[in-house]
This record gives sequence, structure tokens and C-alpha cells, in this order.
Amino acid sequence: GEDPFVGPTHCGSLKPVLVQDATSDDLHMEIKLSGQLSSQECLTQVQEVLTPAKALLLGQMVSLSGKGVNQLGLYESCNKDDGFEYALITAKIENVGIALVSLGVCGPKVCNTKENYYPIAEQITKTLNSFISVKLYPDVEFPAQLNDAPLSAGALDHDLNSHIIPSSLDSGIVVQFTPLGNIRTDYELDDTQLKIEDKKTKLALFFYSFNPIVNFNKLFTVNEGGDQRLSVLNGVRVLSICWVVVGHGFSFANFSPVSNFTTYQKLYNDKLFALVPGGLYAVDSFFFLSGFLTCYLLTAKMYPRKGKDNYLLLYFHRYYRLVFPILFITFIGLFLIKYLGDGPYYRRNWEFLVEPCKTKWWTNLLFINNIYPWENLQECLPWVWYLANDFQFFIVTPPIIYAYCKRRTAGYAIVLLLTFASMLVIGICTAVYNIPITLQGGEINSGDVLYSKPWARMGAYFVGAFFGFGYFELACQDKYPELKGTFMNRMYEALGCSRLRSILVAIFGTALTAVYVFPLRNYYID
Repeated sequence: GEDPFVGPTHCGSLKPVLVQDATSDDLHMEIKLSGQLSSQECLTQVQEVLTPAKALLLGQMVSLSGKGVNQLGLYESCNKDDGFEYALITAKIENVGIALVSLGVCGPKVCNTKENYYPIAEQITKTLNSFISVKLYPDVEFPAQLNDAPLSAGALDHDLNSHIIPSSLDSGIVVQFTPLGNIRTDYELDDTQLKIEDKKTKLALFFYSFNPIVNFNKLFTVNEGGDQRLSVLNGVRVLSICWVVVGHGFSFANFSPVSNFTTYQKLYNDKLFALVPGGLYAVDSFFFLSGFLTCYLLTAKMYPRKGKDNYLLLYFHRYYRLVFPILFITFIGLFLIKYLGDGPYYRRNWEFLVEPCKTKWWTNLLFINNIYPWENLQECLPWVWYLANDFQFFIVTPPIIYAYCKRRTAGYAIVLLLTFASMLVIGICTAVYNIPITLQGGEINSGDVLYSKPWARMGAYFVGAFFGFGYFELACQDKYPELKGTFMNRMYEALGCSRLRSILVAIFGTALTAVYVFPLRNYYID
């Protein structure tokens, strides 16, 4: 029954009050008008919307706005109307800039200034700061003023998933079982005696490469003669990257507006849910593979020369292989990605990731971006920290291989020493900075001292290097008699002579991984 305005000649402002429903755990917002709006035009528009004659318009604004905590409303539908503009009200974590609570409001376009919505953001932040330990600050954004016109990314995604991928799979099957794409039809030999590469055009072979029947057979076929080309490692790569994607999807969800808290809680209560954040460790699989393959292949090349090689050429070749993919993704991140989507958080999130590139792009080209800038969140394209680590580890690998070629025990000693040094540094950092197992929280940002730093990742790489030396001894023992009877060869022989031993080792490795992964669930629940 109260008049929502202070007086007929004063401009009002949207001032919220957060109230707790006695029958629900959800926070509901009751918005009142008081104080001052920034313009008379905005006040007039709000007064007009609140009249009975404009009830339909008011209902439309309410329906397009969020109704509770972390509900973003309908961004595109709001901005399509010429009289409305979408506003994003947030309470952000200080020194991080990530929104903990968000609310989407569809309001009159004449009110599209921060001053008109800021009291709402202030009240939300004040209420949250009264019962949580993280310090928040209020903010208001108008995403439509930031976003560039998208190039129909939604339509592209729909076409890709609904048409292009299924059509490619079907085309591969058609090419295999029909004459379509044949180079010629008058074969002198029986058709079954010809390889498909000999009778199909290049275009047909392109579609054939998507054939699900052939690809599944390749995935689940084991050659009788053994795996000389180490194709099994491709399976490790696929499983690991899938785990990494799932883990990162979960991490990004933690920093996104989540309104279905009860569903989140159900996920945490599932014991198998620990596998999701366990993707944190899957990245180390790639460091292991990198160390394994680098030491195996380079040792096979350098061992006949007693460790001598053109080291500068080795480094140049590695740099040449890695720098162009980084240049490509940096170009996409800086100049193209902003046109490929739209939404309340789309442009702001990408700006958060690529803003440092405007001044720190050169650190990626020198592969020092995991060390400078020191702050993990200030890195240009933060996810390419992996390549920086990989290149830094490669720099020290040829000298280690040289030591191995001169004296095998010296090579093993160096990689073991570096592995234990990594473990020691991680332990010290964890104790000094009180870093939890989840790498989230603690006294500092764990990414600044652990997550992307070389001393935290080199352990997995040099464990891979250790087994890379061992596999070299196994594969080349017939060529170099001095390699026969080494400890690693005796170990491989013991495993190769008994399937039971191999299975027990695999079970032990899986159990050891589980010891690290499954406790993660309890930390996230806490």
C-alpha cells in the first residue's frame, strides 16, 4: 500500500531488499523504488510501466528477467525489443573479478546506465558479505554494449551436430560399400584384392575416413605381432583428453551462475562424482607421454653417436613445431572468437582470458608464459601454460640424454633426482601456503605457485623419461648387446612372461590413482 516514489518531483531508484523465505532455502528478491534514478526520462518510463494500462509490458519485462539468485533471464529476447535492454547485476570476488552471484534484469532502454541498477547490486553484495567469508564487490554491466554482432554461432553449432557430422558418418559407409567414388570400374583383379586406397578418389577417401565401422575396428583390434608403433598411446591420449574436458567443464561451472543448487548437491553426494574433478591429474598423462616419447626417440637417435647431435637444430625444430599453433590460437582469441557467440557472459569471459594478450602476447612466443607474468590469471590465453612447460622440459632433455649415453646410471639418476625435487617443492609450497588438495582456496591463488609452474609438473615428465630410457633398452637390445640384461629389460621380461603379473601391475596403478582421486569428493563437499 506504500507509494513507491518519494515524491512526484523526485526521481526514484531501484533499491532491493533480500529476504529469506521461511519455508524455503532459496533467496528471493523484493525490489522497491526509492531514492533517486539517474534521469527523469528513466523515472517517467518506469512510472508508465507500473500503470495498469501497461500491465502487459510490465509482465513482459518480468518474464524476461531472472527471478532469483543466478538466474540470467532471457538475454536475446530482451534485447530484440527496441524498448528494452538487458542488464547483468553481479556480486564479484575481490582481486579475482569472478561473479559469485548474478541476476539478469530486462529493463527499459532509457535506464541503461550503471547508476540506475547499482543500488540493487550494492544491496545484494552487502547481504552476501554479511554471511560468507569471501569479500565481494558490486558491479553492473550491459552485455549488448560490449558484444559484437555474432556470426550465427548457434546456427553453426546446430548444423554441425544435426547435419554435418551424421552426414559425414553416413557418407563414409556409402563410399565403402558402393561403387561411389571409384577411380574406374573395369578392374582386372578381383575387387576384394584391391586396397580401398587404390580404387577410390581422394574425395571419396576423405569421406571414407569418417566411416564409423572401420574406425571402431581399428580402435578395438590388437595386432598379433605386438604394438611396434606404440599405437596404444593414442588410446591413452583419447581417454586423458576426455577426462581433461570433463574436469574443465566442471571447473568452469564452478565459476558460472548456478541456480539449481540442489542438483549440484546431488552430484557431490555421488561417490563416483570424484572422477570429474579428478581430471586435474589427467593433464599429467600428457607430460608422461611427452617425457616417454622424447627420451625414447631422441635416445634411439643419439645413442649411436654417444650423445652427440646438433642441439641447436633440435631446439629450433621443437620451437618451429609449437610456435605456429600458438600464433594461430592467439589470433583466434584476440580477433575472431568475439564474433562467434553472444550472451550475458560471452564477451566478458573472453575479455577476461585474452585481455592480458594485448601486452603479454610475446611471452607465449618465448614459452615463458607460465613464469611471467607470475600471476596465473594474468597469463595470455592461460591454458597454453602446458606448451610452455613442455618446451622448458625439452630444453633440459638432450643434456640428460647425453649423460645417459655416456653412462646409463647417470641418466637414470638425473631423472629420478628431478622427480623427487618436484615432489619436495610441491610439498613445501603446500605446507607454506596451506594449499588444499583441490587447489582451490587456501591463503593464495594456487595457480601462482603450483598449477602451471614447471616445478609442479616436471615430476610426471621425468617419470615418463625414466620409462622412455627403459623402453629404448627393450626395443634396441638386439642392436646394442650391452643393453641386454639391464634392470628395465628384466622387469619387462618378467611382465611379458606372465599375464597375471601384468594385470596385477595395472590394478595397482589404477588403485594408486584412486587413492588420489576419490578423496577429492570429500574436499568439495566440505
